[in-house]
Amino acid sequence: DTVRVEGSRIFKDGVLVAQGVAQDDATVTQQLGAAEQGLSTRLESLTANASDHLERERAMLLEGARVPRLARRLRGRPVVVVQRAHDWQQDLRGLRKWIRDHDAVVIGVSGGADAALDLGLKPGVVVGGVDDLSDRALRSGAQVVVTTSSPTHGGHERFEKAGVDAVTFVDTGSPGDLAILLADSNEAPVIVEVGGAPNLVAFLERGSAEVASTFVTRLRAGRRLVDAKAVGHLVATPLSVWPVLLVLIAGIAAVVVAVATTPAGQDWWNDLSGQLSDARSWIEGLFS
Repeated sequence: DTVRVEGSRIFKDGVLVAQGVAQDDATVTQQLGAAEQGLSTRLESLTANASDHLERERAMLLEGARVPRLARRLRGRPVVVVQRAHDWQQDLRGLRKWIRDHDAVVIGVSGGADAALDLGLKPGVVVGGVDDLSDRALRSGAQVVVTTSSPTHGGHERFEKAGVDAVTFVDTGSPGDLAILLADSNEAPVIVEVGGAPNLVAFLERGSAEVASTFVTRLRAGRRLVDAKAVGHLVATPLSVWPVLLVLIAGIAAVVVAVATTPAGQDWWNDLSGQLSDARSWIEGLFS
């Protein structure tokens, strides 16, 4: 195959296969500066949007108004909120044993419910819009919470057909944020988030209204909310005692061999052998 580069175009065997934009130090520096300015602008808008969100949703955030009380008890049980985003698969795999050992309740958010089921974890609660929840999630036996901006959503027939008595959570926030609010308002002591934004840039890439909602929701949850990666580090498989014990025994044996090769070591070994011989004779005399 023959590959040829002409300016910003790439040809393979004479056929144009890719086209880009030529960059140099000046253009890269300019674009990095523009990106930093964009982040600064988004941070400034976050302040205003968060203030508006607090004012608009004050009753819900401070008093829990409109937040449904779940039939499944969360009080005293850790909760794992699963969203299908940002390394969710790796993080959720690392938490499976912890979830089972601590009897944690899994809340599947939209496609996160199917993600949990794919890994053999049965969600206790599923949260999402009418069109975001799969039939498999609806029939999983979990309590269903439908998030909607209007009390008159059109999913009643679908839920009735699936034999599901869904609870409605009326709010404009994202299903992920509302799932965290649900867990917090229903007194879960720990809320582990799988699939959350891993850094500030990913966080600010969302829409301005969603960023404000997410920011305020995390302030509300406070220290109850932790990231799945942090929990994964804490529950990593501990070091077995046997390798440490074997290294210790090998070290002691090496010291004994080294000491035994010295004149003082040989005298010590002769004395010890004599004492062991006397002890054996004494024990044999007890049973003779």
